[in-house]
Amino acid sequence: MKKTKKFLSVLLCTVMLMCVLSAGFTSYAKPLTYKVWVNGEQFDEFTLEIACGEGKASFDPETSTLYLEEAEITKGYEYLPEYVSAIYSELDNLNICLKGYNTIKLEGITDCDGIDCAPGCDITLYSVPEEVVEDGESISNLGMLDIVGGYYGTYIGGWEKEGGNLTVRDCYLWVWETAAAGIWVNHNISIENAMVNVIRTKQEGYNGIVSNVGGTISVSKGMVDVINNSSAFLLGNGDSSSHKLAVDAESSVQAHSLKGYAIEFVPDSETGAVNGEIQLLNGNIAAQCGEGKLCTNIPADKITTATDKEILNIVGGLDTEEKTLAMTVDPFRPFPDVKESAWYYGPVKYNAQRGLITGYQNGKFGPSDNIKRQDFAVILARFNDVNLEEYDTGEPTEFSDVAPNAYYAPAVRWAYENEIIMGYQNGKFGVGDNITREQICTILYRFFVNSLGFDGPDTDGREPDEILAPYADRGRISSWAYEGVAWCVEHGLMSGKNASTLAPTANCARAEAATLFMNAEKYQAQYIFMIVDSVYDS
Repeated sequence: MKKTKKFLSVLLCTVMLMCVLSAGFTSYAKPLTYKVWVNGEQFDEFTLEIACGEGKASFDPETSTLYLEEAEITKGYEYLPEYVSAIYSELDNLNICLKGYNTIKLEGITDCDGIDCAPGCDITLYSVPEEVVEDGESISNLGMLDIVGGYYGTYIGGWEKEGGNLTVRDCYLWVWETAAAGIWVNHNISIENAMVNVIRTKQEGYNGIVSNVGGTISVSKGMVDVINNSSAFLLGNGDSSSHKLAVDAESSVQAHSLKGYAIEFVPDSETGAVNGEIQLLNGNIAAQCGEGKLCTNIPADKITTATDKEILNIVGGLDTEEKTLAMTVDPFRPFPDVKESAWYYGPVKYNAQRGLITGYQNGKFGPSDNIKRQDFAVILARFNDVNLEEYDTGEPTEFSDVAPNAYYAPAVRWAYENEIIMGYQNGKFGVGDNITREQICTILYRFFVNSLGFDGPDTDGREPDEILAPYADRGRISSWAYEGVAWCVEHGLMSGKNASTLAPTANCARAEAATLFMNAEKYQAQYIFMIVDSVYDS
C-alpha cells in the first residue's frame, strides 16, 4: 500500500511538473507574426487590430487584406536603417481596403514614406462602394486615403527586382507635399474608377507620378490630376524599356508642371531614343507647363487616338520643332495670310490647334478681321469645353436678335445663364456688332472671377486705379468695365496698344483675340500653382 501511495505521489508530482513546464514554454513561445506593419506596429496572431487615432487598422491573414477604417496614421516603422514607412509590407501581394476617410499625416517627418513594400511586391488600394441616398438620389460613397507630407507618398516594388505594381480601384487617393515623388512605382500603375490627385513635391528634382521600369500607367473611368514643379508624369529610368500612358473612355488626366515636362519619357541613356507611347481611347489629357517649356518630349507619331477629333491639349512650348508634339495630335495647317514672322503666328497656331479660333472656309485666318460679339461667345464656350448640345434647345433666347436655331444660340444661352454676357439694356445681344476691348475684359472678368472663383484685380494689393495709372486714356474706360479692364491688365491677359494707350473702346481683331486666349490659358495654369503655393505657405 505504501509503495502504491509513493508511486501515485511521484506520478502526481511528475504530472504537475510537466504542466508547469508546459505552461512556462507556452508563456515564452513567440507568436506567429505577419509581415505587415502599420503606425509603427506589426500584426501577429494576437494583434490583428491596431489603433490609429480615432480609427483603426486591422489585418486578415487569410486574404492578405489590410483594412483601414477612419484611421489616422502618424508613425512609421524602420524596416531598414534610415528607411521608415507608415505602412510597410513584405508580402508578395497586399490589399488595402479603405473604409471612410483615412489619413497618413507625416508633416515634419521628412524621412518616412507613406506606403512602402519589399522589392517585387504588388499593392492594391481599393474600397467597397457604399450606396447611399442624398437628396433623393442614389450615389456611391468611396473610401479615401489622404497622404500628407513625408518622403515618398508610395514606393512600390523597389529597385532590386522587376515587377512591383500599384492598382488604385474604386476609391480616392490624394498625396500632398511629399519631399520626393508623390507616387513611385517600379512597374505598372492601374487607376480604375478612382480619383487620384498628386499635389506638388517639395524638392524640385522629384516628379509627381513615376513608372520606373517598362511600365504602363493606365486610367480607366478615372480622373487623375497632378500639379508639380518638376514633371507631372515620368515614365522610364534611362534604359531601353518601353512605357505607355493610356487613357481610356470616360477618363480625364490633368498634368501640370511649372518648371518641367507635363509628361516626360526618359530617353535610353545609350541610344537617346524615347521609347514610349501615349494612347488616347476617347479619353482626355490636358497638359500644361511653364512658359517656354516643352510639355512633353514624345514624338507626335508615338501618340495614338481612337478618333481624329481627339485632342491632347498642350499649353506651352509653342515654338517647338514640328517633330515634337506641341499642342495636338493633328498637324498644324498653315494659313496663307499668317506668316511665320508675324507677331501673332504662335497665338494663331495655338488657337487653330486648340480648336478655339479656326480659319475660314477659304483657308484663310483673317488676322485683322474684327471679332463679333456672338463669335466671342462661341470661342469662350470652346475655351471652357462647354457641351453646347445641352444648350441647343431650339427655344427662343432672352435676346430679340438671337434666332433660336442660329449657330451661336447655344453659346449665347450658356453665357447668359451663367451671367457671363448679359447683353444690352434694349434687350438685344448685339449680334453683328464688333466686340470692344473693354467688353472682352468685362466678360473674362465675369468668367474667371464671378463664375470660376478666381481672385479679383487687387490680388497683389493693387487697386484698379494703381493698375491702370500708366495709361493716359484710362478715363475713356466705361464705369461698368473699369474693374474688369484692371483685372485683365493685372493678370497679363491684355496689354496696351503701347506703354501709355490702352484703347478700351477699340475693336478686337482676330489676331489679338488669339493672343488673349493663349494668355488666358497660361494664366489659368499659373493660377493653379499660385493657389497651391498659398495654401501650403500659410
